[in-house]
Amino acid sequence: MLSDWTKVGPSLDFFLATEHQGILALLLERASWAFKFEHQAPARQDYDEQIEWHQLAGRRFQRMRKCLACRQERFHRTLLAVVVEPLRHLHSSFLKFAHSAADDRNYPKLLDEVWPAQSMYVAILQYFSTFLANQCSRLRLLFQISGCRSFEEWCAEEPLQVSATRSQLLLVATVLARRYHTTLYRWPWKLFGIADMRRSSFDHKALTEEFWQTPMCCLPAGFSRQIRTVVGSMDAFIQQLPLWRWLLLMSALTIKGTIAGVERRHATHKRNAHPQMPFCHFTAETFLSLSSILSLARHQMMALERLEKERHARELENHSDQAPETSETSLVRSEAVKKQRLRAPSVWDLWRREWFAKEKQLGNKRWPGDPACWQACKDEFAALSEECLAALSARAEASRSVVEMQPGLYISSVVRE
Repeated sequence: MLSDWTKVGPSLDFFLATEHQGILALLLERASWAFKFEHQAPARQDYDEQIEWHQLAGRRFQRMRKCLACRQERFHRTLLAVVVEPLRHLHSSFLKFAHSAADDRNYPKLLDEVWPAQSMYVAILQYFSTFLANQCSRLRLLFQISGCRSFEEWCAEEPLQVSATRSQLLLVATVLARRYHTTLYRWPWKLFGIADMRRSSFDHKALTEEFWQTPMCCLPAGFSRQIRTVVGSMDAFIQQLPLWRWLLLMSALTIKGTIAGVERRHATHKRNAHPQMPFCHFTAETFLSLSSILSLARHQMMALERLEKERHARELENHSDQAPETSETSLVRSEAVKKQRLRAPSVWDLWRREWFAKEKQLGNKRWPGDPACWQACKDEFAALSEECLAALSARAEASRSVVEMQPGLYISSVVRE
């Protein structure tokens, strides 16, 4: 009902703007020309034998009058508009977040949603609770349709409408709360709250203790269990808390989310085909796979064009290097070289690169974020002989001299590596 191509929202807005106070019904009653539809003669006899257009228009007009005159249908339309209003706001907000660039001036959307004080889900659930507690001004739109002046009078005279309102609100609130707790307010997303500096240190400590006190079987497979396995204990996690805060904050900046149902349907249609799959899903999967292939080819062509432009720019730069330079061009070139200059690798950088390459050849799986991995690398570096340290120092000194003498050559060699 809240999909992008559905017009329920604007239709409800038009209904509340015109018919809630009876404006549209009044206009229909005063449209004297519309009452002549049943008495009009057909324009052509052959058309009238097939479809009675004048009678059809007259029946639609009379049906619209009866629909607008029915108080019960007006009540249900108003109730639908009131209940869907916060859902429309939630839907549009998530769509805007899904299709907009990251804003570095605000906190990530994920950090807002995992904090109940800033979550839009929680705000809408609180709105429904005030609605059920008779503290919302939108209730006046409902009991005024029945001619009641107060909520108490409405409860006494129209108990069926009160029960229908309560059931509808509880249904929507229950579905929304379940979706919030099954998609966002769970591990590992709750752990992203430690990267939110708006929250107090007490909240960070409570989140950390709750995460480590949760049994391993209750954590979803993937990132949560991997953190528990790699770190090992809560004390080690607290010691590495600045590192984890930075990692989770950078991850939250790159995560996108949406609430549109079309995204879920696209994911469903992209599944592998099987004999029991309906034909409509199979064709949708084929179309989407072809679209993905075309988009991949388009991106590859764009990458090829960009590569050609970069190659042409490098050729022009090399040609300018061979040409005689004046004082002005040499000054501009020296400034450009300073901007592009890279730091030469140190002895530790060279050893670290060789150590990871050696571990990879031996088949040992090393994760750079594992403290044990770095400790093993440091231990082997400390146990190196003087000959190895002298060789690494010579290589580092050679790299430093190359950077100082020919920075452009060093940059191109690093890019090739």
